[in-house]
Amino acid sequence: MPSADRSLIVVCLYSVLALVMALASWITSNLGGFLIGLLLGVVGGSLAFSWAPVEEESHAEPADGLL
Repeated sequence: MPSADRSLIVVCLYSVLALVMALASWITSNLGGFLIGLLLGVVGGSLAFSWAPVEEESHAEPADGLL
């Protein structure tokens, strides 16, 4: 498995773990307080899960006569 695929899997794993822990903080805090932490955790976990590295595009010259 190439390291790029492995790092993407690790990022997805940690982001889902962050989402679960943020939602668990809402339940374990007796449904009061910690609302800012919950919101920041959910937003951060969602952003981390949706993030994907951008692949560089190749800027190849078109062949003669094709353009």
